[in-house]
Amino acid sequence: MTRRCCSTIAVALASLASIAASAQPARAQDRGRADPVARQQFEQGRAALLDGRFPEARDALRASFARQPRQATAFNLVLALLGTEEPVEASTLCARILGGELGPIPDARRAQIESECGRATRQVAVLRVRVEPDDPPAAIRVDGQPAPDGPAGGERRVTVDPGAHVVVAQSARGRAERSVRVGRGESPELLLELVPQPRPGRESEPESDTTWVWWAGAGAVALAAGVVAIVLVATSGDEEWTVLDEPIRDPVFGATEVLRAGSR
Repeated sequence: MTRRCCSTIAVALASLASIAASAQPARAQDRGRADPVARQQFEQGRAALLDGRFPEARDALRASFARQPRQATAFNLVLALLGTEEPVEASTLCARILGGELGPIPDARRAQIESECGRATRQVAVLRVRVEPDDPPAAIRVDGQPAPDGPAGGERRVTVDPGAHVVVAQSARGRAERSVRVGRGESPELLLELVPQPRPGRESEPESDTTWVWWAGAGAVALAAGVVAIVLVATSGDEEWTVLDEPIRDPVFGATEVLRAGSR
């Protein structure tokens, strides 16, 4: 991971220290209202983010946000999620931030936040799934999760993160399964053709890949006794980021946070 020069960090932190000195009473009051566990998780996530340990940062910031939803935590979590190739969740958080649900956005930071959230939106992939035959409409699951319903014979659009996915379609007409790998922002069309499934209670019956071998006892003794032995034998047939730039302070947690990431 590429990191900015330490002097840049030192200058930013020095300027924050001077601002903090003039706002000490208000900051102390706000800090008293913070959830101490959420603040500790925020600090852990911030440290991991600064160090490029995106999965660790994501988990800590998720936990902090779940305990105490804050705009600063949400945006740092967006950066961590982009680092772990999870733009779908990042875009959902961005909608909450930009929609004002987590408080007003400082004018000085709006362009920066909109830029990163735009990047999250562009990285979301979309699977365009069609099923044949699709009457009645098939139930579609992506990685085990149900996809939105759609009209019979129509296209289902499922937003996914970049990477590998398994798509399954099933109805009374049959079942189909397909594995696919998508990149950032891609929108492939998938056609799933349903294959009829065995009727209930008949799954164990041998299929076309079964070989039947019949043999009968031979010799005068077997024939004289009228004994015929029948034996059934069945055979059956897998970028780099620059995270350290323009840190700011959160009024509750009172900690330097990361609100900017360079382009991949």
